[in-house]
Amino acid sequence: MPVAVHKPSNPLGELHRFFRVGSGPNRLDNRLHPRREPIVVPNDGVSHTASLPFTIPLLTLPSSNTETLTKPTLTGEGNAISALRELLKKVARLDINVLITGETGTGKELAAKMLYKNSFRNLGPFKAVNCSAIPKQLLESVLFGHIKGSFTGASETTQGLFVVANNGTLFLDEIGELDEQFLWKLIRVIKTGKLRPVGSNNEKEVNVRVIAATNKDLSKVVRDPDLLRSLYNVVQGFPISTPPLREHKEDIADIASSLLYRNSKIVPGKLIAGFSPEAIEILNKHDWPGNVRELENVIKRAMVLSPDGIIQESDIVISKFIPPEKQAECIADIAASEATVFIYGEPGSEIEQIAWDIHSLSERREHSFVPVDCASIPISLAESDFFGHAKGAFTDAKIERIGHFESANDGTLVLLGVDKLPLELQSMLLRTLQEGQIMRVGETSERPVNPRIISTATSDLEKLVKEGKFREDLYNRLIVIPLRVPPLRENHEDIELSAREFLQELNGKGGKNILDFSPEAIRKLKQYKWPGNLDELKNVVSRAFILADDGEEIQAKDILLDNVTQRKNDHLSFYKDQILEFIAKEKFTRLDIEKIAVSCCITNQSQKSNPRISEAALAEKFNTYRTTTHKKITHQWKYKSLEDFRINFFNKLDLVNQNEVQTHPIINKYVDKFLELATNNEPISFGKFHAIILKCLLLNELIKSSEPTLSNTSNQMDMSRNTLREQLRENGYENLEALVAELRVELGK
Repeated sequence: MPVAVHKPSNPLGELHRFFRVGSGPNRLDNRLHPRREPIVVPNDGVSHTASLPFTIPLLTLPSSNTETLTKPTLTGEGNAISALRELLKKVARLDINVLITGETGTGKELAAKMLYKNSFRNLGPFKAVNCSAIPKQLLESVLFGHIKGSFTGASETTQGLFVVANNGTLFLDEIGELDEQFLWKLIRVIKTGKLRPVGSNNEKEVNVRVIAATNKDLSKVVRDPDLLRSLYNVVQGFPISTPPLREHKEDIADIASSLLYRNSKIVPGKLIAGFSPEAIEILNKHDWPGNVRELENVIKRAMVLSPDGIIQESDIVISKFIPPEKQAECIADIAASEATVFIYGEPGSEIEQIAWDIHSLSERREHSFVPVDCASIPISLAESDFFGHAKGAFTDAKIERIGHFESANDGTLVLLGVDKLPLELQSMLLRTLQEGQIMRVGETSERPVNPRIISTATSDLEKLVKEGKFREDLYNRLIVIPLRVPPLRENHEDIELSAREFLQELNGKGGKNILDFSPEAIRKLKQYKWPGNLDELKNVVSRAFILADDGEEIQAKDILLDNVTQRKNDHLSFYKDQILEFIAKEKFTRLDIEKIAVSCCITNQSQKSNPRISEAALAEKFNTYRTTTHKKITHQWKYKSLEDFRINFFNKLDLVNQNEVQTHPIINKYVDKFLELATNNEPISFGKFHAIILKCLLLNELIKSSEPTLSNTSNQMDMSRNTLREQLRENGYENLEALVAELRVELGK
């Protein structure tokens, strides 16, 4: 008879399986975490702390203070914020342009609004725009307007923000992101008060107070000194700086309470009254590099994770991801909340299924669930795909189209592979998420949209932000609830559970029933590393189901694993150990470096359906081969052919060193970079590998407190001193001493 597998009767039980819920020590019992009744605190101005076992900063404020909490404002009574508020009130009375500088998340827009509210222009409009969120081709149209027919999609005449903000205030956030050519146009408009809409021959006069803001040093991003001076002249009538949160930590409790009140509806039906003293202490200890924006994310996260009316120390999650046990414990509240969710997991982790389960448990389940593969959207069609278009907006726009944001209105929009979005598309998304409005291509009026956003990624978004490949402001809006789906290899008990569930799904198909897995088959499944995670496991179980005899158990021989992938991992481990051994011996030959690099390249090629790699493919991979072809392999490397080298390489599996070579973590980091370079698909030259090995050898010397010299280093690298000097210059170092000085800093010496 078929194996019996427990199937949860509710979606929540199914969802738990994805968050370390196997039968091992991390497994939960698929029951909802018991919810305690929230502590209800009436907003009557009276203290209600007597019945609590400790004193907490409860939000028991008089009704006259409610508006201050519900609307964003500069909160705090510390010296830094008090001085800033006083300065803003003084400057507000002067009708001059202002430049506000400060780190991301320090409240620059709040400062701009305070300037506006305390100025004589407060009866006029206030318009804010994030300059970095506007696609370059639309900058003039958005700020200066356009006339009908001036470009494809301009079906109506539109007023720009300068005209809309006439007699009021225009806030230009992130002005440092504008390109220099457009900055000259902007300077002229601000200076003269005259602008020309796109496609028009006539100028319009405007009377606008401009408040600009930036989180960058403009002197470093604007390279033209004349442009920099002109920009300062028109926007810096008075400079104001917003302090980072770490410089006024005495305000954290007040700011946290304000954020708590402002986001009180993030989990429908849950009332959070305040923080425990231990929770406030945790908040005070953190340095908050993301400032108030980071603090707000942490507060929202804590409100979702807290099971009752008081945020405890355990509810404060400042780490990169919510701990796995907390994820499973609070998944019902996560699904019920309105917070944006970010899910990270390796390929094959069924991330989209998790997004669907969160949607199906939410109040939005009666509305659309719209998954969008970000990697497959061409840039040219992205605006139409996300926001829709009007009939006739461009060639081939025969009918109007509703975009993804409108399709997911009041439902859930899932951005699959958000890490694959180009920066230009990230800007489009940021603007919509900030304003909650979209404008169809070819239309001039905005439409409100209200989808819940769930985004997924298989890459480290935080790393991409540091590398400048992902917008920090967009990142901050997406990671309110950051979840990590653990890879299958981290919990062997889940392997057995999931394999049996997949088997139950297959049983009965084609009239075939398999009893179970034999102990040897289970052991084989658990010993494998599962780089393809659940998707790979499902394929392996499907193959075993086909091979096993009807009415019998699946045997170990029926388990066909992806040995090529396993072999790749073993080989890379072998070559990492080999590199570290060479470094320890303080001697490398140039051919050693090149042979290891090519070996790693062939390993990567072996993952594909055809494990052979051609001479042409190597030429594309390594720039050096474009002139020397395969002679290095056949002559200098002592192999008869490329195929002979490939076979010899695979035979080295038996030589894998099982004893890991111990070395300094910084050297390990560079060796990993070597392997990453060798196994990616981009063309590279051997010089890059030589540079990495050079750094490793120098680091090894510095760790031993030796002083590297040009002569010794050239001998270690098996090259002349002149060649070594050329290598250093090619990698941006004037001499060996400059590289050594950089490595000393990295080592902290």
